[in-house]
Amino acid sequence: MNLIVRIVLYRGLRCVQFQEGYATSLCLFALYTVAWFVIEDVIWFVLNPSYGIVKYNVADIPWHASKPWFAGTFVYNWIVLFCWLIAAAVQFKYWNSSQILRDTVIAASFVLMMVLLSASRPYDYTSPDVSNPGFYIK
Repeated sequence: MNLIVRIVLYRGLRCVQFQEGYATSLCLFALYTVAWFVIEDVIWFVLNPSYGIVKYNVADIPWHASKPWFAGTFVYNWIVLFCWLIAAAVQFKYWNSSQILRDTVIAASFVLMMVLLSASRPYDYTSPDVSNPGFYIK
């Protein structure tokens, strides 16, 4: 997980150095930082021996149950992906660059690869069920 932090934040800081204008730089840094949180959250569940992709759902994640879900994940994850695609289109149109699109494809490929790995190796997820509901007792 630490490698993912370094890669995502490095890319965000690198973009800040090469773009003109503070507003653009801040938007790009925010885009990469938000992407880090989304990717990290999904990968945490996918690689966690107590969850895996099988338990990445409303019933098994009580602290995320109140959030809206769509197509197997939080709506917020889809919103972030949509924002990345819009940012990629804007970057291509105004700067004739496909850096954000390339980074989106790399990140999505990484997440998809981890999800497929989790789905293909269910026997790796043999930790006991998480029984501590924390503050989410009804």
